[in-house]
Amino acid sequence: MSSRSGPRGSELVVQDWLQRRPDVEDIRYVGDSGEGPPDFLAVFHGEEVAIEVTRMPLNTGWPEDQRLAFEAELRRVVQSVKDVSEAPRWHVLCKIDRRQPKPPKRHGEWKEHVREALLSGSAPGRLQLMAEGERIGKGVVMEYFPASNDGSLPIADQENAYFVVSSASTRILEEVRAKAFKVRQSERARRYPCWWLVLDDEIVIEYKGITTKEWRDIRDAIASGESIDVWNKVILISSRSGECTAVYERSGETELGVQTRQ
Repeated sequence: MSSRSGPRGSELVVQDWLQRRPDVEDIRYVGDSGEGPPDFLAVFHGEEVAIEVTRMPLNTGWPEDQRLAFEAELRRVVQSVKDVSEAPRWHVLCKIDRRQPKPPKRHGEWKEHVREALLSGSAPGRLQLMAEGERIGKGVVMEYFPASNDGSLPIADQENAYFVVSSASTRILEEVRAKAFKVRQSERARRYPCWWLVLDDEIVIEYKGITTKEWRDIRDAIASGESIDVWNKVILISSRSGECTAVYERSGETELGVQTRQ
């Protein structure tokens, strides 16, 4: 037997959500049995459902002190070009994909690449600052545009919208695969034909900038993902607002519908 007693963390979030749903009955926490999945059993429209709970993991980008340190380093390199009197003048931007776990190496070759691009160029351009093999997603990209005045120094901006939309399906599918593996390995899990995966999510469902098309793209990616066949539903729930949304529902399933905290 497990030494745990009762739900905790994300399990409490999901338990509260289940208890608020009028279409869910007979909610039982079984996650402390030590027998593996599921975390909860419940009845949804007359059908017993096994429910696995996990937290939606999303890289929230670089810590602010790390971002500022990189920005200062990049500014020093750009300023060194501005100090050359005959050098072209530029407006410089820098965009960081939040999936990129760390900045370029402080003593990496990227500084020479920046100097070379700004000293020799005359047209707008883009430069990838991450070394080959270290780039994740879009990496760290410097964009530069000719300036009619003295130009401007760069601000290193972490791209929130791109990060949320592009990372969502990837991170959800990671949990779909990991939890499906646990279900398939569990003797107890074989007793239950209907499974929900519920993700405690404080980022994706809260982000209001995702368009209808982007939500559709996320759902399409989940539906075609590996190990999705284990699940009848994959659900995101916000502990902040109480909102939930199904990002996957098997064909023929009773739809979950939209619910907010009352």
